[in-house]
Amino acid sequence: MELKGAKRSFWEYVIVGLVVAGSLFLALGIYAKRDFLCKAEITRLELLTLRNYVTAYFLEHRQLPSSIEEAVGPRSTVHGPWSDAFGNPYQYDPKKGWVSSATRACTGW
Repeated sequence: MELKGAKRSFWEYVIVGLVVAGSLFLALGIYAKRDFLCKAEITRLELLTLRNYVTAYFLEHRQLPSSIEEAVGPRSTVHGPWSDAFGNPYQYDPKKGWVSSATRACTGW
């Protein structure tokens, strides 16, 4: 059965447009959240790795390194620049031997 000359009403176009726009809005929100969570996990793992390098340096030399570069050493596969996945630099406290991130999502790590 073929409908010749059938035209869509204005409201059908509005509904289809709203459904498409809502779907795009939802997809962008999901993407942004996943991107944030992935960056947070990468930052957490990098912090863990850098802290392990500081601990290994301390165990080997019986003193805390003066910088992250000194802890990591030249033979490491980890290279600078020393910033997290969000683009904020890592901070190193040579008195405590603690590596931290300026990113708010990662301050508890």
